[in-house]
Amino acid sequence: MIKNRELLLFRHAQAESYSAKARDFDRTLTEHGRAQPEVAAKEILTAGFAPQLVLCSSSARTRETLSLLIEAGLGAGAEVVFSESIYECTTRQILTELSAVEETIERILLVGHNPGLSDLATALSHRQVGLNPGDYAWLSFEHDWSALGSGPVALKS
Repeated sequence: MIKNRELLLFRHAQAESYSAKARDFDRTLTEHGRAQPEVAAKEILTAGFAPQLVLCSSSARTRETLSLLIEAGLGAGAEVVFSESIYECTTRQILTELSAVEETIERILLVGHNPGLSDLATALSHRQVGLNPGDYAWLSFEHDWSALGSGPVALKS
């Protein structure tokens, strides 16, 4: 019997503007961006989502976003994996990353970037999804991680 799988795609919170003096990878959150994860985490926790695994881009702004989510209780106690391949990745690259997840894992929080996350949410939900900084898409489906992308997926939020 295949268990229900849940994937929460969380776009990093609002980051400092790009500067030619610094690498995009090293941008950190704005003051507003540092407040966004706590608000979202409370909403997500109230809805009952508790990830077993967190996949996070290794950029500064995603690490900072994740730290604030965990501080607010979302992802606390979950295994955390930082991945450079999630930074500036395509939908196919994210699906490849997810397809390698052990089947015992039922709930994943993925903290990353656009356009990858919005494109993935759109592809899996079969409807246009646009994630702004600090937004999330909560996807639920009834097939293994290895089959992700091959069947219909219901978008929860």
